[in-house]
Amino acid sequence: MLDTTSGSQAFVENCELINPRLPRVWREVVSAHFSHGQFDGATTSMREVRDWLIERNPCGLTRPEAKYPYMLKEFLRASCCGLTASTLWDGRSTVSGGLLTIDADDKLVAFDALDSETFRSYLFDHCRIGFSDTSSAMDINFRIRFSRR
Repeated sequence: MLDTTSGSQAFVENCELINPRLPRVWREVVSAHFSHGQFDGATTSMREVRDWLIERNPCGLTRPEAKYPYMLKEFLRASCCGLTASTLWDGRSTVSGGLLTIDADDKLVAFDALDSETFRSYLFDHCRIGFSDTSSAMDINFRIRFSRR
């Protein structure tokens, strides 16, 4: 479970701003990794997390195939626009630009951070979740990392 001390209460409240069920989603994902060996390996794609959430449906959602991907994508976009784990966020974007990258065909691609669906889909396809090597009651966490995969 997400610890609500030393900064993580801000994370919980920030997630609730995106979707009130999002803290539970992250608790379930972290618990599945540390308690049940789910998402083995150094990093796991957001697609794997999405597929697991849709199959398990820990929040009992109707249309989980639409709602879980939306929550994950919105979380990634918010993370790029100012959301952090340790500081309360008001939902306002601190980004005034976007992302430049090179695609598989060596072409320059630009994404406007505020062009929601295109940018969120790009982040979803290129971000991976990583877990710490060990866990304790005080240190159960994860990181989202950008990957060219």
